[in-house]
Amino acid sequence: MEKETKKEQKYIAIVSALENGKLQIRFPDFEGLMGTAETEEIVETSAALLLDVKIQELKSLEIELPEATSVIEIAKELKPGEFTCFVHVKKDYLAQGKVLGKILQSKLEKSGELKSDQMRILGFVGGALLLLSLFLPVFDTGIVNFNIGYFSKLFGGGEILDFIPKENFFMLRMVGFLILFEAIFVIYSYWKEKILYMFISSILAIPLFILHLLMRVIVPGKFGDLGRQMGMSYANFTIFLAAVVLAVAAYVLFTKHKEEILS
Repeated sequence: MEKETKKEQKYIAIVSALENGKLQIRFPDFEGLMGTAETEEIVETSAALLLDVKIQELKSLEIELPEATSVIEIAKELKPGEFTCFVHVKKDYLAQGKVLGKILQSKLEKSGELKSDQMRILGFVGGALLLLSLFLPVFDTGIVNFNIGYFSKLFGGGEILDFIPKENFFMLRMVGFLILFEAIFVIYSYWKEKILYMFISSILAIPLFILHLLMRVIVPGKFGDLGRQMGMSYANFTIFLAAVVLAVAAYVLFTKHKEEILS
C-alpha cells in the first residue's frame, strides 16, 4: 500500500494572473518553487514540468519529498483571483516529463533563458585542464631537457633521476594522483549532472590547490643542490589555477542558473 501511495502522490499548484498576462505557478509544499505559464492551456503542463525538475533535484540530493498539504488547508490560503490544479507524481509521468522537458528546454535555450549546457562545458574544460596539467613539468631545473613532473622516475626519467631517491618524489606523486582523481570526478559530475557531486568536486578543488602550493614550497628542499636551482613551471601552474577556477565557477553558475529556472 505504501508503494501505491507514493506512485499516486500528488501536489497542489496555486495559479494566479500576472500583470504581463502570464500566469504564475507556485507550490506551497516546496518553498521557493515558482514558475510561469504563457497561457491557461499549458498551465498543467508547465506545473507538471516544474514539479518534475524539483523532484529530480531532490532525488539527486537524496532528500525525501514533503507531505502534500490538504485541499482544505490550501483553500484557506487562496487569495482572490487564484485557482488551483493537481499535479500527480507518477513513474509513467516522470518519463513523459522528460520528453516535455526537452521540448520546453529547446524553446528556453532559443530565448537565452537556459544555459545549463554551457555551464556543463565549463566543468568539462576544468576537468580536461586538470588532466593536461599532469603531463606538464611541475618544476624547471635549469638543466636542458630535464624537468620534474608529477610522475617523474615512476615511469623512468633518465640518468640524472637515477641518483635521486624515490622517496623525494612521494609528495609529487601523491598530488598527481589526487589531481587525477579530481579531474575524473569533475568530468563525471558534469556528465551525469549530479549537483551533489558538483558541489563536492568544487569544494575538493580548493584544498587541492592549497596542497599544490605547499608542494611547490616543500619539494625543492628534498633535492639538495638541485632543489636550489629548481623553479616553478608557470605553464603548469597557470593551467592548474585555470582548471580550479573553472571547476568552482561551473558549479556556482550551474546552481545559480537552476535557481533562476525554478524562480
